[in-house]
Amino acid sequence: MKVAIPTDDGKRVSEHFGRARYFYIYGDGAVKLVENPHREHAGRMGHGRGHHGHHEVVELFKKEGVRKVLTFHVGEGMRRNLEDAGIEIEMVKERDIEKLVHGSS
Repeated sequence: MKVAIPTDDGKRVSEHFGRARYFYIYGDGAVKLVENPHREHAGRMGHGRGHHGHHEVVELFKKEGVRKVLTFHVGEGMRRNLEDAGIEIEMVKERDIEKLVHGSS
């Protein structure tokens, strides 16, 4: 199963899903960093108004085969869009991506 983690640097989980610069996507023996298509809308339109990019994130995840998201925070609009697409959301407190991916904390 492929999993996506919002990140600004590929090492730490971003504080906010929609404002993260990238998504760290791993699974099936591969890892890659993909730009967050929602970030432009979230930054330009302000909190709660950047819903145009939600669809782009869901489509990106479908294309990449992402079935689960690990995140520190996600807004309600994005949460609904992800859940409607059948993407599981797991809230995490650990901020170190290596620890999350390899299960050591």
